[in-house]
Amino acid sequence: TKKHKLGCLFFTVGNLHPRFRSKLKCIFVAAVASNLVIRKHGINLFLRPFVKSMQVMGERGITVSVDGKNHLFKVGLLAVLADTLAAHALGGFKESMSFAYRICRTCMATTEQIQTCFLESDFELRTPESHLLQLQMLSRGSYAENSTKYGINRSSELLSITNFSVVRNIPHDIMHDLFEGVVPCEMKLLLTHLVTAKYLSIADLNDRIGRFDFGYTELSDKPSVLDDKVVKNPDQKIRQSASKMWLLAIFLPLLIGDLVPEDCTFWTLYTLLLRICSIAASWQISQDTISYLRVLIEEHHSKFKLLYPHKTIIPKMHYMVHYPSQILSYGPLIYSWTMRHEAKLSVLKRAARHGNFKNISYTVTKRNQHALCYHLNCGKPFLENVAECSKTFTEIPLVNESMELHAYITSLGLTLHSIVHPNWIKSDVLFLKKFAYVYLGNGEMY
Repeated sequence: TKKHKLGCLFFTVGNLHPRFRSKLKCIFVAAVASNLVIRKHGINLFLRPFVKSMQVMGERGITVSVDGKNHLFKVGLLAVLADTLAAHALGGFKESMSFAYRICRTCMATTEQIQTCFLESDFELRTPESHLLQLQMLSRGSYAENSTKYGINRSSELLSITNFSVVRNIPHDIMHDLFEGVVPCEMKLLLTHLVTAKYLSIADLNDRIGRFDFGYTELSDKPSVLDDKVVKNPDQKIRQSASKMWLLAIFLPLLIGDLVPEDCTFWTLYTLLLRICSIAASWQISQDTISYLRVLIEEHHSKFKLLYPHKTIIPKMHYMVHYPSQILSYGPLIYSWTMRHEAKLSVLKRAARHGNFKNISYTVTKRNQHALCYHLNCGKPFLENVAECSKTFTEIPLVNESMELHAYITSLGLTLHSIVHPNWIKSDVLFLKKFAYVYLGNGEMY
């Protein structure tokens, strides 16, 4: 509820490999406070202890002992990841995108400009130097006039951290921009057109969603059925989580592609968006692909305005024009999305459901620290992915073993004694109940 809504600040160690950095136990809680307290005293006061710690670790560093040798590491803040509202609040920018004159923390774009300009080079980019000058103008002249003119509410506490800039070190998040913004918005427009043209109905789509095999590993993210109001009510949005929305977007061509004419320009626009999302969610991106992404985004936005002239380019759609340069600065966009931090937040929410709510911030933080203490002292490797298997399993006769499997096991230097089908397999990244086989060789389980 709003009464118990919390503001949480997480941090991760950027030196870790992404496959370790994405583990929930490697996402650490830095601060937790009631949203009511943050609103009363300001977000800068909430950030101050964290900022002071960063300043100390940046100046003095921290000493880590490795194999009996002490190593001094200086600490810096590389980036702050958040959804649009939180990102603008942390950076001191305008938080209401519906009414703000300047709607972007990366450039000086206005609501009118983003309707016709679809390349980053078309906009005046914010710089650390210009941002400091704008903050000075905010304190010297008319606050209301300059605040609207520059799209700034206040100075951010984060600026006190050495080499950190709120205009360069708060990247855009594809989870909130694409999978909770642009994709559901455009999918709603597409389905409205297809239903109006009588190519299909929402009932047809729901029936196919229910009968479609999305795969065993995707069961938890299987899309929910859609409400008829999605196409009947202009204000009704597609209600799906980011992971469900991404899965539905990917499989939509397989679900209804046979019902859509090949020359449908609205469908072509949607497939263009899928190509952009595919690149945005890629783990590796080449230099040529970055240039290709820039072209795709410009083409998509231009066609969107042509096919949906009554619709405006929303701010999240504008943020896409900054993706190519963001990739050059931070690497693949999936490395800087907030999906795993949202998963960590859900863990804290579950911890808060049982217990008293007199001081919910203290309760959540204490239980999180207890869990961290367990992970550090349970005797298992903190970073390595440890797999566990049920003790109950069915042994499969070796006569059913394929030649390819035997050759593969032999190539690993193992002797194949038996093949078993356990009831379940669990690791840090997945939990399987069927179609999961464990091979036993040399007395070890694989």
